[in-house]
Amino acid sequence: GELWSQRKGGLTYAETFTISAVYDEEDNTRNYVALFSDVTEQKRHQVQLEHIAHHDALTNLPNHVLLADRMSQAMAQTQRRHTLLAVVYLDLDGFKAINDSLGHHVGDQLLKLAAERLSHCVRDNDTVARLGGDEFGVLLQNCSRDRGLEIAEQIIEIINDKRFHYQERVFHVGASI
Repeated sequence: GELWSQRKGGLTYAETFTISAVYDEEDNTRNYVALFSDVTEQKRHQVQLEHIAHHDALTNLPNHVLLADRMSQAMAQTQRRHTLLAVVYLDLDGFKAINDSLGHHVGDQLLKLAAERLSHCVRDNDTVARLGGDEFGVLLQNCSRDRGLEIAEQIIEIINDKRFHYQERVFHVGASI
């Protein structure tokens, strides 16, 4: 099995263990032998791999795989509770021209800023995901039609009306939803 244990200094660690019975000549259980092995690093590595599989490397937002999973869960919850949800799909207008003319490094910084701004438009239980390129998806759970439209307008406003500053340059992009 596996368990979490604690060292004398208070540090928590993961370990696997095997317990085997030791029998005497008459096949009676005499003792038990336990073998423990620290697997903390393997657990950390597993968590890192899961994060990489479900998050965008550039923005650290959920990716399309995690968004699809959260959408499935949200739809099931919506049906059970008889509530609504909203899904917003957007891409950045003018991004390709900036990325092509000024380079991917500048485009990457622009995507990071856009991701940060999008994340500020939603509640903690909502999901902002980067689907690829300059495309984002937003899942709004337990959301009325009016609230969904309001958030979509906020997203357009925060992308369209605010300029992106990078080093000494100022960029303007829009959003299509």
